[in-house]
Amino acid sequence: MSLDSLKQKVNEPVVFEPELEELIPLYYQNIQKDLFEMKNSLMQKNNIQISKVAHRVKGSAKSYGLDFLDELMRAIECDVKDSGDQLQELIKLFETYVEKMRLELNLE
Repeated sequence: MSLDSLKQKVNEPVVFEPELEELIPLYYQNIQKDLFEMKNSLMQKNNIQISKVAHRVKGSAKSYGLDFLDELMRAIECDVKDSGDQLQELIKLFETYVEKMRLELNLE
């Protein structure tokens, strides 16, 4: 998926699998930690760690029915393997999505 497509899709509503609703606050806490780790890895230019975090998030996103997050993590993994020239923008989209999740789901 292209960066432009991801930029458009980040504005779509956050939708979880309904049967996992009670786990959402814990998932949000974990995803915040993943975002923090990914941003730190970006500052350290540690693309291997960025890829590891993206892979971990991708798996959990799919389990929770978060298709956009799954696609975004796939894009991050691909960019790490290619040139890495879009990592900053992709991680910014991850940050935007986490904040959107907080606001839409009334999480703290």
